[in-house]
Amino acid sequence: MEYQEAVSKVFILNLDPLKKLMEPLYSATGRPSGNQPGIFRSLVLMVCLGYPLDKWVVKLSLNPVLQLACGFAGKLPGVASYYDFINRLIKLDEKPRLKPKKRKPRKKHGKNKLPPKQPGAYQPQYQQTAPAAPPKQKKRLSTGLKVLIIIAAAIVVIIIAAMIAVPFIARSALSSEAQLDYYEIGGDLIPSVKLALGETRELTGVHTNVTNGVSTKQYIYKIVPAQNMEMEEYAYFLHDYDGFRFTTDADFNRSEAAGIQLMREAQEDGYVLVAQIDYGASGFTISIMRGRGTVEPIEDATTTSNPNVSGPDKENYYLVGSDEVPSLLLATGLERDHSVIAMNDGLKVIAQYDAAADSAPGNDIGAYDDYLTNQAGFIRVSDTNFSQPEGRVEIAKESAYQDGLVVLVTAEWDAAGYTITVELLEGTLTAD
Repeated sequence: MEYQEAVSKVFILNLDPLKKLMEPLYSATGRPSGNQPGIFRSLVLMVCLGYPLDKWVVKLSLNPVLQLACGFAGKLPGVASYYDFINRLIKLDEKPRLKPKKRKPRKKHGKNKLPPKQPGAYQPQYQQTAPAAPPKQKKRLSTGLKVLIIIAAAIVVIIIAAMIAVPFIARSALSSEAQLDYYEIGGDLIPSVKLALGETRELTGVHTNVTNGVSTKQYIYKIVPAQNMEMEEYAYFLHDYDGFRFTTDADFNRSEAAGIQLMREAQEDGYVLVAQIDYGASGFTISIMRGRGTVEPIEDATTTSNPNVSGPDKENYYLVGSDEVPSLLLATGLERDHSVIAMNDGLKVIAQYDAAADSAPGNDIGAYDDYLTNQAGFIRVSDTNFSQPEGRVEIAKESAYQDGLVVLVTAEWDAAGYTITVELLEGTLTAD
């Protein structure tokens, strides 16, 4: 966008302080003045885009985008309105200041004048002298030059005021954005980081753009300790409380991650919302996108249709493709609060379980490993110590329905609970 940077400054410009400054400069009676905020925005845009005032007024009359950015609707103010605004703001006094000329006092003798000391001795003499030179006139500035000086001074004042005010206004606007409980885009509300975490995080930037019909609003936050854990908490808040679901793999154990996405339908039919999470050494970014599309229904792994599994047995298996894998409930009898997400067109399943207060997660996963290796034909492909407070184990077997595919089960545990990931991958198993 040609004017993106300049218009962004006007977008975050808070003119409430200007009202208190300008209110005493106008009469409280008579016709109200309504264009002052627009004129101030117009002057800020003029300075940012590098136009002189006369050319700027012509440019503004031909560009509806700039008119909307300034806040004008209807008839635009003329050049005289700008000069009046500037004159009221900086109060230049153009009255000439002349030093009064002192005249030499004349001696007065009254009616009785003194007679000449030597009567008859005075004879008027006339000498031819050169004409006196005309008095030098002081050079005065022309009206046009005065106007140029006034305009230049006004521009300098506005630039200095903008340089002082814009950073303060920007920080104030970012602070207000950081306090919001919801991000708003296209009439849709998405829970913010503050609402999910219960604490405010410092915003360093907010960017908005529209590309190919997709509206994007990006919130950039300052880095915080353990931000990967906070981003995990935020992602699952969207998933659990706002109807979002993961559309990409989400590994929050890494110190840096990019492109973790969740999606749900927007309020307006035919539109979807995408929340993208990125974090790294410079901080974390929440990008909210809104565009045309639909969310295809994806059934949980426990309810995926499979001709070999039906009825109550659906609760006892994770289904990937046409292969069924015994669940943690079937293998151990553990009943835990959990969620199951099917991804990649049913070729990947992620099941997450909460740990009980009196449970030993490593022992529970060890029992699950024994069941899969002894009764379901799986082979352990990684070594682990189930007595540790946290860890992971990988177990695999070849697909029962298609050659060249392997079912890989990755079981992870820690104090918070268990995560079971089941994938259908290309490959074969070889005996060591």
